[in-house]
Amino acid sequence: MTECERLLPENFSGFAGAVSLNFKEWQHWFACDKPMPEDNQLPGEWETKCEDALKKMIVLRCFRPDRVTFAIRNFVEVGMKSKDYI
Repeated sequence: MTECERLLPENFSGFAGAVSLNFKEWQHWFACDKPMPEDNQLPGEWETKCEDALKKMIVLRCFRPDRVTFAIRNFVEVGMKSKDYI
């Protein structure tokens, strides 16, 4: 999380603090038992701060590296407008 703030401050400034202040919300998002948790809304203002799928994948990578492959598949499918490339 701190690397995101350091390397991409224009997008992730305050990220670590937001997680600390809203720990319960982030814990609920992290522990989601839905079949595709990568499609869930990010807690608080971060859903709007990470309006594009790439930024959301960066956040997902911080918390749920096990779901990044699925998020990449979704990203390619939406970007290419076809499942043919997956």
